[in-house]
Amino acid sequence: MKTTKLSVEAAKDEISKVPERKAGQWTKICEEVKKTGQPVKVSEITRGQCWALRRTSREAGLESRVVDKGTAVIVMPPEKAPKVK
Repeated sequence: MKTTKLSVEAAKDEISKVPERKAGQWTKICEEVKKTGQPVKVSEITRGQCWALRRTSREAGLESRVVDKGTAVIVMPPEKAPKVK
């Protein structure tokens, strides 16, 4: 590991050159499902990507299942609770 001391101005200059972090692809999918209320199936992804998408969707409050032997994920909005009279 190598560390280098920087002046405050040099650090600010370097930070200003770094592009902003973009929203990840799984976050975008979860936002789309929340907005539209329409379930989606994401396929042709690796097992690791499946579990990352499932984890992201659960953190977003959505339901999800890994299907097709770990190569696809179904993401759906949570079911609305029935009204109690």
